[in-house]
Amino acid sequence: MFTAYCYRTGEIGVTDGGLPEGTLPIAQHPDKAALDDAISTYATHSWQKGLLIVGELRMADTDDDAAEALEQFKGWVENHLSTQ
Repeated sequence: MFTAYCYRTGEIGVTDGGLPEGTLPIAQHPDKAALDDAISTYATHSWQKGLLIVGELRMADTDDDAAEALEQFKGWVENHLSTQ
């Protein structure tokens, strides 16, 4: 099982092991390619090659706004994965 996660900065990663310290889970899926596709569809693509960001999370001024942004992003990803 692969897990997509992000830091409070919005930077996204994917692991097939435990979550790195200080990260928040986004979604899990047994197919890494499907998970990568879902994340890539809704993430902000950084100018740095391969860096994906939960854009609204990074720009959130408060932790409440950040939590709301993450929940919205998670919903989009989960919906995308459920229609695959």
